[in-house]
Amino acid sequence: MTAIPDHAHTSSTPQARGVIPTFRALENSWASLKAKGNNDVRYKALRNFALSLSVFNILGYTLLGFEQAWIFPIIALIAGYTTELTLETVTAWARRRRPKYLDNGVRGMYEFLLPAHITSLAVNMLIYTNNQIRPVIFGVMVGVSGKYILQAPIAGRMRHYMNPSNLGIAVTFTVFSSWVAVAQPYMFVEDTNQFFKIAVPVVIITAGTILNAKLTGRTMLIVGFLGGFAI
Repeated sequence: MTAIPDHAHTSSTPQARGVIPTFRALENSWASLKAKGNNDVRYKALRNFALSLSVFNILGYTLLGFEQAWIFPIIALIAGYTTELTLETVTAWARRRRPKYLDNGVRGMYEFLLPAHITSLAVNMLIYTNNQIRPVIFGVMVGVSGKYILQAPIAGRMRHYMNPSNLGIAVTFTVFSSWVAVAQPYMFVEDTNQFFKIAVPVVIITAGTILNAKLTGRTMLIVGFLGGFAI
């Protein structure tokens, strides 16, 4: 008897040759849609967080009573954008790939800079350096750089594992411990009446919880942090 090759059972008929590529195409399309959906969730989270921080900073300098100089957040943003673009350019060159900020035109650049925007505004808003801008720039650069330096393999690819804003703030406190302090809590409601003194923290807590629970799926992380803090 003559042995029948394995491929004869799967691709010997025109129907089989047509069905298999079609199935693979559908499978690839589904994987592409799934990846796009995941990216959209991440984009929405970053966009909403960046927008909320921007609005809060504008209100803070015009209505609430932020005490840092108004030029500080602008300088912090310039430092954050510059650091992010520089490190991505160097990383892309070292790995012989196209820089991520060049994908998808202006929209791609906008999406790429959202994390740096968040880190820059958060670092400047949460530390107080009197009239010195250098610790703010330092904190922003450390926070953004940490994403490229402190990485580990997660779900099959290298990802950063430290929160950029918290890393920048913590390192800045450590290095400039003698004269850099936490931003005074009173300045967030310094120029408001009693109603807004209560409303501002309530709005921040509510918006932050909804943002993290709905878009990033970090409900258990929030519960764990609050539980550990309470204990």
